[in-house]
Amino acid sequence: MKQLIEMYVSILVIMCIVCISSQMVFTHTQLQQAREYSQFVTEKMENSNLSPVAKQKLEDITNNNGYYKLKIEESDTSGDKTSYHIRLKYPVVEPFFAPFNSNKISYGVINTYASVGNNEVENASGSALGEAETTKTVGDITIKTYRSGTVAVLSGSGEFVNTYKGDESNIFLEELDGENIEKIIVNKGITKLDTFTFAKLDNLTSITLPSTLETIGNRCFEGLYITSIHIPGNVTSLNGNMFKNCEELSVIYVNNKKENVETEDFDDLEDTEIVFLQD
Repeated sequence: MKQLIEMYVSILVIMCIVCISSQMVFTHTQLQQAREYSQFVTEKMENSNLSPVAKQKLEDITNNNGYYKLKIEESDTSGDKTSYHIRLKYPVVEPFFAPFNSNKISYGVINTYASVGNNEVENASGSALGEAETTKTVGDITIKTYRSGTVAVLSGSGEFVNTYKGDESNIFLEELDGENIEKIIVNKGITKLDTFTFAKLDNLTSITLPSTLETIGNRCFEGLYITSIHIPGNVTSLNGNMFKNCEELSVIYVNNKKENVETEDFDDLEDTEIVFLQD
């Protein structure tokens, strides 16, 4: 009898441990998913240049889903830098074993900030990026890399000519360890990005383009894992080949009216939405 009781007690203890462990894993998963969604919203806002249209769309989509609650409010600004406070409220199912509790749902909050401005660096060596690690010159354009090669900044004026385009490659892959680049900033003054300029940079997830940009070459962003991109208003022609094999690209923000931009051959990007911010 004693052995039977001990066996039942052991089983009960094991069941409790399993249940508590499962609950802890589930709670951690909820938090991790909420953090990832919060980061997703932050990146969308930054890549849209904090567009009010993008803000409203993100809030509507999130809040109408009935799971997360999202509020995006303009925050303090300093200089030419603008910030938004992003507050994501997410549900947390409390442990079933809590006193007087029956799968009660409480809520957690994640606060983040999306910001733009000061991205177009006049003197990168004097910016928050620190000292440049490598420097390359292509015509009138200078490329500098920072932070162990994870950030590249293009400065200068006029057209960026890709001398490797005949090989379907680019200077970043051939000369600048492009597999490490995660972020590219193109400064004001540059008017054109040539064919294959950023193609096949496997870790590139963030691109800042300047208001002076007018032309983007075919397959410029081919094979990138970007999820969104902001196209300046002076670009009046877009085609699907620019974004060939960008399988993660969900939205292209265009700072112009739809009637002013020619768009062609987006059939292969049927899951990618084009949002015209001035409509």
